[in-house]
This record gives sequence, structure tokens and C-alpha cells, in this order.
Amino acid sequence: MPSAVYGDYKTQNVPKVNNSTFSNIIVVVDDDECDQILIHTLAKRAGVKEEFKFFDHGENFLNFLESSKERIKPKLIIIDLNMPRMGGVELMKKLKSNRLLSLTPVFVLSASLDPALEEELMGLGACGCCSKASSFTDIQSMLTFNLR
Repeated sequence: MPSAVYGDYKTQNVPKVNNSTFSNIIVVVDDDECDQILIHTLAKRAGVKEEFKFFDHGENFLNFLESSKERIKPKLIIIDLNMPRMGGVELMKKLKSNRLLSLTPVFVLSASLDPALEEELMGLGACGCCSKASSFTDIQSMLTFNLR
């Protein structure tokens, strides 16, 4: 899989998949509403046209997927690492073991990222990790890189 470094974050495991197999949705799983708004605003400023769906923790997202009448394959999933009920590591494992979602790019944003945890997430299949303390430009670059 290709690997790249942009600003303060690294990307790898970027699947080479025809985007037409994905719905035109970006999913953000983050328990902080301010962070949800920030991600959405930065994406729109970067010219991202996709629809956003927001969930406050991993269980809500997985329940939504299970109860949905149609198969939802987001174009990109952005997850927070530290959330109630189901954190980012557990959610990442479930997403990558799901046949429908295993090739969906998953990007992790977190207030606390240490190198060992970042390595674990990348090993689980994250296409990138970024600290929420990164510059807005770094987060916008992550969004545009993963959606082209």
C-alpha cells in the first residue's frame, strides 16, 4: 500500500479502490460536537462536496450500519480515539473486520497520540493519524488527500 507524509501526520494503507463503489458520505465518529463542526468546516473550506454523517461514539455508528436498510459504504471514516462506550482502537478493529467496510479508508484524529499507539492504529489498517492539535492546514490536507 502507498505511504505518504503530509505536515504532522502520516498516511499509509491507502487502498486503491474505485471510488464509485463507495457512497458519497464521509462519516465522523467523535464525541466532541465542537470537533465535529471543526472537521466539517475545514472540509467545506477545502472544497469537499461529500455529505457528512456524525456519530458520538462507535456503538452508535455500528448500530446505524446494522439497522440501515441499504448497504452504506462511506468514502472516508474519521474517528476519534478517546470516546465513551467504544473507543477508536476497538472501533478500528471492528471496521477492518467488516467485509463491507474493510477497504474503506479510516483516518484517526485524537487529542492524545503517542508513537506506539499510532503504530498500533496504522498496523490495524488506519490510512493515517493526526493530532487534533495539528494545524488546520494539516487536517485539511488529510481530508483532500484521502478524498481525491
